[in-house]
This record gives sequence, structure tokens and C-alpha cells, in this order.
Amino acid sequence: GPGWERLQGPGEAEPCTVHDPLYTVTLGKLTLAVLDDAVSNETDLDRTTARTYAEELASLTKAPSLVWFIHHRPTWAAITGPLGIPIGGNLTLMESSNLNAIKGAPLIPGSVELMLSGHIHTFEGINYTKGVPPQIVAGNGGDNLDVTPKNLRGTQFLGHTGVTVADGLSVGGFGFLLMTRSDSGWTIDLYDSAGAKTRTCRFTSGKPGRLDCPA
Repeated sequence: GPGWERLQGPGEAEPCTVHDPLYTVTLGKLTLAVLDDAVSNETDLDRTTARTYAEELASLTKAPSLVWFIHHRPTWAAITGPLGIPIGGNLTLMESSNLNAIKGAPLIPGSVELMLSGHIHTFEGINYTKGVPPQIVAGNGGDNLDVTPKNLRGTQFLGHTGVTVADGLSVGGFGFLLMTRSDSGWTIDLYDSAGAKTRTCRFTSGKPGRLDCPA
């Protein structure tokens, strides 16, 4: 979409372009796969867009190395719903995963070990069921914060992918994160807006990976 083109697209901004094709960046043994999902409708299913995303996701199946899937709008993440229950999910992105699953493929290609997104203005670290790789939502540099429950287990997702939260948390307040490579994966340090470290998470590399954020 237009905003994506200005900030994260791989080429010059083209105002009339609705969608940039998925592109990859190889960093040694790691591949970053970047999906332009800026126009993905969260609550109204856009089947045409979902088919486009499904084709681009499927292309990662043959990736020669481990992949980090980077896209602005997370497929399965949470905001606060009625009675304080965490709810979420992007119908268009979930449909793209379903379209591949119907053909016998995983909901997210097996080459993907981690998903990285923003959009929701908080920090979330989530592990899922059904072999879906963990998700980091790093949106806490946004202009208006979203308040989400600290414990994301039990999140109610739209749609019918069957994916649930195995365990997950949200850390509120403005801030940023720093990822540092370790022997088994990555250390993820969370900082508040004053630059003080508030928590350390650890991502263990694998297919899929595992995200842990001890208190």
C-alpha cells in the first residue's frame, strides 16, 4: 500500500501501486521475507488479496535457509475485547494461510522460524499451536498505545484456522527492543522510552522457533 511504499518498499514509491510483491533479503544463513500487507482487511475478508498473499507465502516453502517472515499487520495477535478478553486475528491474512492449508501445506511455511510485525501499538511475544512459528509484535513506538492484556493465553481469534495461543504476553508502555544474536538464537532486550531495560526475552532458533519472556 502507499504507506508501505514510502517507508518499507524495496524501490521508489509509486502512489498508484496497491501491493508490492514479496521480496527477500539473504543475511548469511538467515533469509528475511518481507510481505506488503498494508491493505489487508482485518475484519472484512478480501478474498482477492488473500489469494495474492497465499501465493507469496507458498513461495517460501522452497526457501534454502531459515526465514523470518516480516509483515506490518500480524496474522494472529491481540487487542483488548469485551470483558478484558484478548481478541484478534486478521481475516484476510488468515484466509491466505487457509488457502495453502487446503492444498496440504502448513498454515505458515515450515521454513519460517519467526514472524515479526508491528501495527498493534504494544509489545507482544506469542507462541502458537498447530506448528505456527512464534510472533513478535513490536509496535510500542507508535503514536497511540494499545492496551492489551498482559497474559494472551486464551485469545479469541476471528476465523477458523484452529490456531490458538500456547503462551504469550504483552508489555505495555512506549519503548523499543534490541535483538542480539546468541549461540542458540537471539536475546531480545526490551527498553522503555527512557532507555531503561524492562525485560529480556529469548528466541530459540528452530522449525518453528520458540520465544520465552520470563518475568
